[in-house]
Amino acid sequence: MSETATVNTTMVEPIAVAEIQPPAREAFYGIAGDFVHLIENETEASPVGLLANFLVMAGTLIGRDVWCCADGATHYPAEFVVLVGETGRSRKGTASRHVFALADKVEPNFQKNCVRAGLSTGEGLVKNIQDGKALAENNNRFLWKLSEFGQLLTVARREGNTISAILRQAWDGDPLQITTKTDPISVSDYFISLVGHVTPEEMLNGFASGDFVNGFANRFLFVKVEGGNILPEGGNYVDTTAIVNRLRASIEAVKRIGGGQMKRNEEAKALWDTVYRKLRNQPKGLKGSLCVRADAHCLRLSLIYALLDGAEQIQPQHVEAAVAFWDYCERSIADIFSDRLGDPDADKILAAMKTGPQGMTDLHLVFHRNRTSEWITAKLAAMMKAGLIVQTEKVSDRKTVIAWDRKR
Repeated sequence: MSETATVNTTMVEPIAVAEIQPPAREAFYGIAGDFVHLIENETEASPVGLLANFLVMAGTLIGRDVWCCADGATHYPAEFVVLVGETGRSRKGTASRHVFALADKVEPNFQKNCVRAGLSTGEGLVKNIQDGKALAENNNRFLWKLSEFGQLLTVARREGNTISAILRQAWDGDPLQITTKTDPISVSDYFISLVGHVTPEEMLNGFASGDFVNGFANRFLFVKVEGGNILPEGGNYVDTTAIVNRLRASIEAVKRIGGGQMKRNEEAKALWDTVYRKLRNQPKGLKGSLCVRADAHCLRLSLIYALLDGAEQIQPQHVEAAVAFWDYCERSIADIFSDRLGDPDADKILAAMKTGPQGMTDLHLVFHRNRTSEWITAKLAAMMKAGLIVQTEKVSDRKTVIAWDRKR
């Protein structure tokens, strides 16, 4: 299996870290929120980083015994989350360590049996699952922790690398197959979740333009994280026994329910009807492409919140918690990607217009005279149709010429 994508080789200048408002309190509902509130004063990890890791970890602890269905698709409590923050100061790794250590208390050897590191090829992922299922009897749950998510983006751009396609299938829960002449392998009945760590610059430079339209990028929840407390002495020990016991009770509740499809109760259905319409109404452009699976993400998140409650149905508070967490992810996307379009050529044109209107001669220089006038004209027409730029005039060499500028 191979795939090709236009590679965005335009390097992005380091961007300043600007704070965005934290998630609404509804996102910190239930056990997940109680865990964050319990330890947030004794760690430098950000509360939202702890929350994101906890939700992914909890879904992995529970596995694929319970699922939701939407329009013929099966959704397990599995999520791919990428924590986006500056190296060191955002404490991405600290948040993951706290949560994974908690998981080991809930299920001994959770990290040994379920957590994987490093990912470069689709073949490697499928083989790792196959070997992991054989190594730990009856275990089909895997949580990939990618401390260098930027490296994954780099290798995914290489022609012939299948990791993008395989991860898309894995998020969907489809059977995974690698066909080779010497060692064809396939796996099914598996559960994959993912936590990645990346800097804003790596994010902007790493994704190929095709990733924004082929369904790869929008299968991830992007969570901007910033450092929390400053604790020169490292924080005090926190007794998490109560959280551990509650998590175990939630897992036992799933076993008592016996697995199967989980649905919303009547109140949650009414709330979801309103929420769903808003989630489906995404704008055009890069932000809309990255948010197009908002409804699927919210469905999975609401399932996780419900399972943590030991509930037999998804209730309104679970929907509200999911939407609150997604809302933060959406704001993270808007902040991280700013006004980028996901189209490298259009981004170059908009970047040039930061200095003022650009005429045809100017735009030829932007592309180092490697684009024809017809190509530039067509690109400008598409950008005007999208409402991104307007036609205007400028004075050049004492003459008034046609130019184009950002729409103000």
